[in-house]
Amino acid sequence: MALALTAGSLLTTAARGALVPPRQRILSEMPPPSTLQARPIVVFLAFDGESIVFAETDDSRTNTSRIERAAVDYVPFGEGAARDALMQAVAQDWAAYGASIVDARPAQGDYVMAIVSPSNPYSAEGYLGIAPLDCTDSDNRNNVVFAWHGPEDGYSANERAHTVSQEVAHSLGLEHSYEPTEIMSYSFGPGETGFVDACTEMMFTDVTPISYCVEQHALFCPPGQQNSHAELLALLGAANLDTQGPSLSIATPVDGDEFLAGTEFEIEIDAADDVGVQSIELFVNDELIATDHAPPWAFPATNTPSGNYRIYAVARDAGGNAGVSPAITIGVSEFEAGDETSSGGGESTTEPTDTDEGDDDSVPEPTDDDAALPPGFGAMGEPAGCACNHSRGRGGAVWWLALGWGLRRRRRVESPSHRTIHRFTR
Repeated sequence: MALALTAGSLLTTAARGALVPPRQRILSEMPPPSTLQARPIVVFLAFDGESIVFAETDDSRTNTSRIERAAVDYVPFGEGAARDALMQAVAQDWAAYGASIVDARPAQGDYVMAIVSPSNPYSAEGYLGIAPLDCTDSDNRNNVVFAWHGPEDGYSANERAHTVSQEVAHSLGLEHSYEPTEIMSYSFGPGETGFVDACTEMMFTDVTPISYCVEQHALFCPPGQQNSHAELLALLGAANLDTQGPSLSIATPVDGDEFLAGTEFEIEIDAADDVGVQSIELFVNDELIATDHAPPWAFPATNTPSGNYRIYAVARDAGGNAGVSPAITIGVSEFEAGDETSSGGGESTTEPTDTDEGDDDSVPEPTDDDAALPPGFGAMGEPAGCACNHSRGRGGAVWWLALGWGLRRRRRVESPSHRTIHRFTR
């Protein structure tokens, strides 16, 4: 296995770097390419900051990498539009193949981890990324690759995706190409690139004079060329169209629960998906209140004013599918059940009030039709999968939840790994 580096100069076609040949053990144990069977992969885009530890063998599950200089603490990429656009662009790069692109660490199974962070231990050289070259994806199913980008680094979403996707492809045995529209090329600009379904000339330099994954490329092309699209289809298989959205429900509180005003409680969501839940959006009185990108899915509520609140959640998966939970309604009042404040004839002068002025206290449950979807989310016959605009919900919801969301993030343990090193620049 070799290691790959990507240089960061825009629209660069002249590369500097070096390929360190795979170790003889890896070469001798590599299965003949003719016996390759497609094995889909999961690619975890680690946006939230990770600590990588040097070891003899890569292991994405324990945050270990054989790339010693890249074994550092990484700051988060951050939330927001830049992250969402990068996720979308990377997913588009891999849409034709058996690859699931996720930004929540899988709870089980093998996966490639792509560290996406502005922390760059190779910044002095101008590199944008580094990855192991794993011919036929045979040495390690849990490679760790690196893409050094931040939301304000001046690159477009397509350029950042170019780095991420090239690093991941190196971990599947793809090398560099001269073809400027190819993700595997050094050409780097805001335009669209892809994995090209044609034999393209591979890039060699004085320091990278040969190809290392010769047998893999030879299945499809003459010597000195590779077909990145065909090779990825052979290694990963074609994409299975995922049309099933996640299933989810609100675990706590339950429908009809009553709380005293000011009581702190959590809204906990149970969610599952055949590929993986990517995010959960929480709606209160039809207004989007918060979004979480990693389990456990829980949202703390504090300082909730009196009123009735209709709550539901929307979960999205890597395929862009969405599921909507059944809604619950809870009440918040100034007095415990049975308490009254009376005057004069003894009648209650204070009742729990809805935050909606003039609204009926009864709140309809969502049904299986379009009414179950949040505003802009497939309602009125529109295709489901995107709620680009959120109409304003009922009064009070904006300040109902605390500003700090307590979104849980797992921390990993570190352990050993092994690999060889191939440098590349873009």
